Amino acid sequence: MGGLPTRNGRYTVAGEVGSCGMGEVYLAYTPTGDPVAVKVIRNDKLDPLTRARFEK
Repeated sequence: MGGLPTRNGRYTVAGEVGSCGMGEVYLAYTPTGDPVAVKVIRNDKLDPLTRARFEK
């Protein structure tokens, strides 16, 4: 998706965990330091039907 982001919303991104047909998954941390997985949809998958599937 064009390089590793350093932030995504309130999360600090530490690294990429993997990718799939719909997007990429990153290891990130909350402001309190808890680890979370953040999945980001690909730019070419932003049509309403695919976006609805992604959000489920």
